[in-house]
Amino acid sequence: MANPNSEKLLHRPDFSVCRYFSVASLIGIIIAALVFMYFFRIASIQDLVDGGEEENIAITRALVNNIWPDFEPFMKQAKKCSMIGSIMAKNFAGLWLL
Repeated sequence: MANPNSEKLLHRPDFSVCRYFSVASLIGIIIAALVFMYFFRIASIQDLVDGGEEENIAITRALVNNIWPDFEPFMKQAKKCSMIGSIMAKNFAGLWLL
C-alpha cells in the first residue's frame, strides 16, 4: 500500500525560476533607472546654472565695454573730488579690459 504523502512529494508545484528572475530583473532595472535619473538631474541643473552664470558675465562685459567710454571722464573727475570717487575709479578702471 502506497503512502498518500509520497505522491504529494513527487508532484510538488514547480519552482518558477523564470518568474522570480523576471521580477528581480525588473526591480533591478527600476532601481538603476532611478539612480541614473537622480544623477542626470543633478548634472543638468549644474549645467544650467553654469551656463546662466557665463551668459551673465558676457552680458556684463558687453555692457561695460559699451558704456565705459561715457563714464570714464566722470570717474576721473570723481577721483579728484573725493575718496569715494577714487575707490570707485580704482574698482571700475579695469572693467573695459574684460
